[in-house]
Amino acid sequence: MKELFLLGIALIFLLTFSLAAEVDCGLRGYDGTTIVKFACDAAANSSALKISKTGTNYGILLVDTTNPAATKFRINTQSGTKALKKFTFGNGLCEAAYGENCSNNPADCGSCAYCGDRTCNTTENCSTCPTDCGCNGQTCVNGSCITPHWSCIAMTNPTPSPCYGNCTVVSSYPCSQYGSTCTMCVFAYRMPSYNCYFDWRLGFRCDTIWQDYYQPQQCSCS
Repeated sequence: MKELFLLGIALIFLLTFSLAAEVDCGLRGYDGTTIVKFACDAAANSSALKISKTGTNYGILLVDTTNPAATKFRINTQSGTKALKKFTFGNGLCEAAYGENCSNNPADCGSCAYCGDRTCNTTENCSTCPTDCGCNGQTCVNGSCITPHWSCIAMTNPTPSPCYGNCTVVSSYPCSQYGSTCTMCVFAYRMPSYNCYFDWRLGFRCDTIWQDYYQPQQCSCS
């Protein structure tokens, strides 16, 4: 009787449409305990059992009677007795027993996103997954891509003595280029000094010696 009831039913329900393969086409049945939602296929190509709703054909999904999503409603087919499948998608529960996973039911099971899938997903950032969320020349600071800003301050006055530094800051360098801090020697100016002496042939003379002055600077990036 239940099978005849299902095949003969012609009730009009509100259509809950989804682009997923499995949809709620509005078909219901009472199994003696509760009202059951039946799973349909929007493409109408996965089941020989069809239903037409508001001009659209749907396939009523069938599963083996041992399937966890099998309802109590049965129908005989050329492949044997099958059960109408319970609609479980979209109820907010990721029910692995019904075959749900992130691939076939992301609405209930969430995205299958993972670090390395070449997509910067909402749960990833440049700190947690630089492979997917690279900064393209910017600098990653606490999960955000920012334009690097190097600032340098003088450590001492310019001096003619040797100046030793471990970096040459360029504004486009990421902060990681030098570990965020470094010492840079910057040319300050050139000063003349004079070496004067008396040459018995040429008389009193002075030679000009030019000396370069450098200023050590402490640089940091943020």
